[in-house]
Amino acid sequence: MAEPRTSRPTSPHLAREEFGRFQALILDRYGLTLDERHRRALRATLAARLAATGRPGYASYHDLLLTSRGEGELRRLIEAVAIGETSFFRTPVHFEALRTRIIPELLARRGGVATFRLWSAGCATGEEAYSAAISVLAAFPADRPPVLQVIGTDVSERALAAAAAGRYSPRAVRDIPRDWLARYFARDGAHFVVRPELRRVASFRYLNLVRDPYPAEDLTQLDVIFCENVLIYFQPETSRRIIQRLAACLRPGGYLFLGYSETLWKIADAPEVVDLGGGYAYHKPGLAAGRRSPRGGGALTPYPSPTGRGARGEGGPVVAREDQVAVEEPSPPTPLLVGEGRGVRAAPSPGPPVAAEGIATRLLAAREYVNRMDGDRARRELTAILELDPLQTEAYLLLGILDAQSGQTEAAIDALRRALYLDPHLALAQFHLADIQRRGGDLAASARGYAQAAELLAAVPEDQLVGEFSAGLLRRVCLEHVARLGRE
Repeated sequence: MAEPRTSRPTSPHLAREEFGRFQALILDRYGLTLDERHRRALRATLAARLAATGRPGYASYHDLLLTSRGEGELRRLIEAVAIGETSFFRTPVHFEALRTRIIPELLARRGGVATFRLWSAGCATGEEAYSAAISVLAAFPADRPPVLQVIGTDVSERALAAAAAGRYSPRAVRDIPRDWLARYFARDGAHFVVRPELRRVASFRYLNLVRDPYPAEDLTQLDVIFCENVLIYFQPETSRRIIQRLAACLRPGGYLFLGYSETLWKIADAPEVVDLGGGYAYHKPGLAAGRRSPRGGGALTPYPSPTGRGARGEGGPVVAREDQVAVEEPSPPTPLLVGEGRGVRAAPSPGPPVAAEGIATRLLAAREYVNRMDGDRARRELTAILELDPLQTEAYLLLGILDAQSGQTEAAIDALRRALYLDPHLALAQFHLADIQRRGGDLAASARGYAQAAELLAAVPEDQLVGEFSAGLLRRVCLEHVARLGRE
């Protein structure tokens, strides 16, 4: 006879005032913004924590979180709210650039001294940190490895424990090249475990990017920092402070990798942007960028650009679901936040059928999925929008960006041209179309496109946002492209 099922906690009503208290606390401690869309999911998470702690109500639980004894409980709440998931080599162009361009460049500038220090800020379960380590190690012969230190930090103790264990499923390692998988991982039953040569160069520890101190003893004079899709939904001032502190952790000539839609355009004294031939990194002044790498990897060309290529559309962040906090609801809530390791932000759910969902809400969801490179969900939302309104300009724009991300050049061009047909003054579509043409080698068409985009942007106030960038910055980018293409 089966044992009776354990009853699940119920979710008492979470009043607006009570929700506001938790909003303020989470914003203050972790920089994360919740809005009314997330009240129901937070209520479910809180119900589980009330049951676990034995607290009689929200006020009592909130009081606990404010005490020194409640610090550990606050971390557990954040772990339930913000679930980070990543994958190995999630943005392939970044790791390829690290291995074939940045490491050779740094090595040449140091006279052959092969000592490197890297930081994966928001490392989740360790895939990004190990991918960075593999990329550096693979740039050297096996019998002459570099002196390498890779530090991974996150706000989730559970994720950090998994990272330190270095034990992954076959699905998790599916994107690791076969020879690297054999070299850096050992098979252990149904799982793959990092080998000692990889484990000994990586360490993991807790760090809250909003409240904890850095630069610190181990987080200074770094060569490369990965902080991809961590900042995009922090408040602007919080992002500004974090980026300034990250830049301070880099040694002169170091590189910072951010996510696809993250930008430094509002940051004073920001590092310059370096084109890596399909991806972008931020280069801290102090060592000249733009010189050809000693292994023929091509020039590192500095200029800002809001586009990026080479990331996989799958394997994006996973949002907190009620089944992960053992709470049963009649219907699924709006998910809360994706974890710090891969984009701490409010994340939309697939939601009800499009007929019951406003186009504006669907567009918000699509933007978020495109930002975090979740191609399948983004395409599903955009398809639903266009079925409801075939003349929705932004849906075509986002489809073009999505297709460009996944390397579907013809489809991207078609979608962007549809957007421009519907709105000939859509400068962002003109910019992306010119960018695709440049990468495809149609330099004359690309130059014309950049010039047209610059002309459209001239009519927009310089500080007005166009997508993720200011109109002034985007126009300068276009003009630099036009000048550069005129010399080629």
